[in-house]
Amino acid sequence: MKKIGLFLIVSILIGLVGIYGLLFTKSGNQVLKPEIESYLNQKLPVKVALRKFQIAPMDIVLEIGKSIAVVHGDLNPLQRRFDLTYNIKIDDLAALEPLHRQKLRGPLNTKGRIKGTLDQFTIKGISDIAKSGTEYTVVVKELNPESLTATIKNADLAQLQYMVYQPVRTYGFLNSDIKLDSLNVKNLKGSIVSQILHGKVNEKEIEKEFGIKKATINYRIDQKSILDGQKITTKMSFDSTIATANLENVVYNLKNNTLTIPYVVDIPNLSKLYFLTNRRMRGKITVTGKVQKAKDLVVTAHSQTLGGTVDAVLKNSDLHAKLKNIEVTALTYMLYYPKIFDSSMEADLKYNISTQKGTLVAKAYDGRILPNKMTFLLQQMANFDITREVYKVTALHSIIDKKKILSNLDMESRLTHISSKDALVDLQKEYVNAKLKVEIKKRPVFVKIKGSLKSPKVSVDAKALLKDQVKQKLQKKLKNKIPAEAEKLLNLF
Repeated sequence: MKKIGLFLIVSILIGLVGIYGLLFTKSGNQVLKPEIESYLNQKLPVKVALRKFQIAPMDIVLEIGKSIAVVHGDLNPLQRRFDLTYNIKIDDLAALEPLHRQKLRGPLNTKGRIKGTLDQFTIKGISDIAKSGTEYTVVVKELNPESLTATIKNADLAQLQYMVYQPVRTYGFLNSDIKLDSLNVKNLKGSIVSQILHGKVNEKEIEKEFGIKKATINYRIDQKSILDGQKITTKMSFDSTIATANLENVVYNLKNNTLTIPYVVDIPNLSKLYFLTNRRMRGKITVTGKVQKAKDLVVTAHSQTLGGTVDAVLKNSDLHAKLKNIEVTALTYMLYYPKIFDSSMEADLKYNISTQKGTLVAKAYDGRILPNKMTFLLQQMANFDITREVYKVTALHSIIDKKKILSNLDMESRLTHISSKDALVDLQKEYVNAKLKVEIKKRPVFVKIKGSLKSPKVSVDAKALLKDQVKQKLQKKLKNKIPAEAEKLLNLF
């Protein structure tokens, strides 16, 4: 029995010596090296080569494809304690996609120190991600990331977009200060403060993708986010050469995947939006509202402009806008259209941005026609000054089909009645083709308006009115001078 016990003790000692020899001697490590390399190649989807392998003290050089990982330092397997330095040089992240399973590309270098035990250790390092100067510290407990502190300086936005396989739509540099005390997605804690400096839109890419020409925009973004539980609250400002936007209390709820964005947008010079609208405009505008994304996308907008108010709601693709007390002359001035009508207007617009179809119902009150080509011709041909007339209610009903608008018009004053059916306005061609029936003291005059919206050709057909005027003059002059039978003949003309 003693011999058996002695044999077991000797066997255990020999086993321990063997394990020690394998783990803690160079010759033993050389025996393990090909076995570990073979095992890694069987388990990993990319080719791996162990250029150097030593456990205690640790000295490992691992080649993964064209990338190199070097690890040095002290390792105590029995106490599960380590103090290691690492240096990782990745030639191209795309070559390691089977390993990290992310669509990434481009080079990445990082180095630092890992210190602690398997129960808790700290990773502290630096990186050149997206050509930046980045420092980071990660605390890991029970092999789960617990906290993160990072500082990113001058990350190149063009390189970041390249890394994630996106077109380079903008240039600029990102600075970020990240302090996350908890990385638990159900109980996030911390803050992220970021800036984008020297931002500039890539005009060529925007034109290529969206057909928008001359999108010359320089910008800066300042952002601060507070992470608390499953809620992220953000304050952001966007300052550019075309507009400023302030987002004071943006809330993203991770639990129910909802987003709320209150905003204030100020556009000091509407002429700078020409690249986007392809329409000359002037003046300024401030818009306030809210963006909400849950099951549906809902965007509200409000503006006090043009002497009145504009309120709009976009739900998914359906836009509903209401205009109240809008000064028509201010509107036409803003759009560089000739001032032909002075009135206060209200309107109701329903439009689907996907189909680009909709309706517009508008009413204008106490309107006056301003001097223009039509009023001049009417004055000359009918001897009537239509600019003195007051139109209590002017009704307009329009059908919108993409850039074409067909409208019916009806307006009436004490002495006149003006109407039109299917008047065409083509916004893309800036073309108008309309026929107006102008009844002056119940005598019709037909007015054709055709050509450029800015300066259309106006022609007046006053045959019926002139005929009636001639008839009246003849009747007045021939009264009591011709027999009744002859007077009846005048009615044939």
